[in-house]
Amino acid sequence: MLKKRIFAAALLGALLGLGMSQALAQGAFPNRPVRIIVPLTTGGSNDILARVIADRLSPVLGQPVVVENRPGAGGIVGTDYVAKQPGDGYTFFMATTSAIAAV
Repeated sequence: MLKKRIFAAALLGALLGLGMSQALAQGAFPNRPVRIIVPLTTGGSNDILARVIADRLSPVLGQPVVVENRPGAGGIVGTDYVAKQPGDGYTFFMATTSAIAAV
């Protein structure tokens, strides 16, 4: 019985060690530009607010923060685009609640 516990503890330690090595292998966030997607045309209040946020966030992150406007279909084009992006933290969404409720 003692040998089984020692084996289980060693196996658990090895698995935890493997998990930690993968976590340490990841680079610092962010290591590439961050995007803010605005599903409306340029010049609107959402676009202006996104650009102010991008200007202030870029020095904090140490990476460029780019605002991309993807208008069309009442905001559905940009909303659909963001929904299909990987959840890696490099794509943000700036919209009104009506654009979110439309999807």
